Amino acid sequence: MRINWESFAGTMREQGIRRIVAVFLIIMLSLVILSAVPSLVLVFREELLAEPRWVMDSHKIPIVLDLVLWILIAIELMDSIRIYIARHILHLETVISLAMIALARKVITLKLSDYEPVTVLGVAALVVAIAFAYYFVRRSHKEHGMQGIHGFDDEDGE
Repeated sequence: MRINWESFAGTMREQGIRRIVAVFLIIMLSLVILSAVPSLVLVFREELLAEPRWVMDSHKIPIVLDLVLWILIAIELMDSIRIYIARHILHLETVISLAMIALARKVITLKLSDYEPVTVLGVAALVVAIAFAYYFVRRSHKEHGMQGIHGFDDEDGE
């Protein structure tokens, strides 16, 4: 058997470049998270210390949830990149979960009065489509004896 060293070297370069880009993305996402957390703390502090104390204005709740979900999306992306670096695979279930979180963020912060009914129906259709996709991926994993993204075969972690 003859080894094509040029092809092997090209593959090694590609893997090295992918690893460098992935590490760079993790660093950038870390900076995003580190800058978003103080923003979240400031919003909480301003709202909870304002009169009346310990009561949050209902208009600020979507802002807080938006920040929390942005942070959660960034953390999940970092985890996906970390798994990709370690195993060279990207879990479809993780991608769909991220899409669900991003869509939930949009739905929570959506002001229905700002959009046409067709746009709202489009968002609803996306929610249903992503929910079905997640269901079918989970069902496929169970049928083939595969573990989910967190290593559990079922929701209870058993």
